[in-house]
Amino acid sequence: MEPWMGQVGVAGALVALLLGLGKTFIGSIDRRVAEISAAHTAEMTRLTAQHERELADMRAQVQAWEATATRREVTNNELVIQNGRLQGASETAVQLLRALHQMQGRELEP
Repeated sequence: MEPWMGQVGVAGALVALLLGLGKTFIGSIDRRVAEISAAHTAEMTRLTAQHERELADMRAQVQAWEATATRREVTNNELVIQNGRLQGASETAVQLLRALHQMQGRELEP
């Protein structure tokens, strides 16, 4: 057998070994990428669910604030109406007191 034939055989064995190692390495990287991708997908699902819960809580809080603001606005409007009525009643009371004071000879300051 020729010496170069042995070298070709060794080179062939090395190429086969390198191809086998490369395939194993690529397979391990592929599995690792798949694991990372699955973990990422699970984390994104968890974070999305958490975010949706927080948004629902925020929406409920906004609705509560809007309801409170509406109640306060209604109360404020009722107070403005009552204030107008009281001012009319107090004007009547002031006129009555002026008339009484004038009848007694005293003048009520404006």
